[in-house]
Amino acid sequence: MQEDNSEAQATQENGSSKLPLIPIIISVAALLVIGILAVTLKSPDEKSSNQTSQTIPTSSSEITISNQGFTPQTLRIKAGTQVTWKNTDKKPHHIVSDPHPTHTAYPDMNDQEALNTNESYAFVFDSAGTYTYHDHINPKFTGTIVVE
Repeated sequence: MQEDNSEAQATQENGSSKLPLIPIIISVAALLVIGILAVTLKSPDEKSSNQTSQTIPTSSSEITISNQGFTPQTLRIKAGTQVTWKNTDKKPHHIVSDPHPTHTAYPDMNDQEALNTNESYAFVFDSAGTYTYHDHINPKFTGTIVVE
């Protein structure tokens, strides 16, 4: 009889220890659902601010980099134009804003690495102005973007 009694006690203990897990599992599942909904459902203000932060170019222009420098050396464009620099030289080139070596004239333009042969870098000029730049590796190679 003692075996039956101890078996019943074990079942009772095991059953009661499983009981608190159910509310915990339900709570965790509810929190997961709330978290997923919070991330995926954004207010219209949040959605529109994400859309306006992306710059979509209205047109594009290309500048080639060779062992002679930038071609064209001066480029006139409209605001919103994407400019792409393509390295056609066998040596790497690193396009950065003036002045050398601080590159503080237009810091947003300085976020890329040096370009190896046949690599390109694209940047959209949003605001009117004159932007001067150079090759950080070979600072005598200079260029100008005039944005109207």
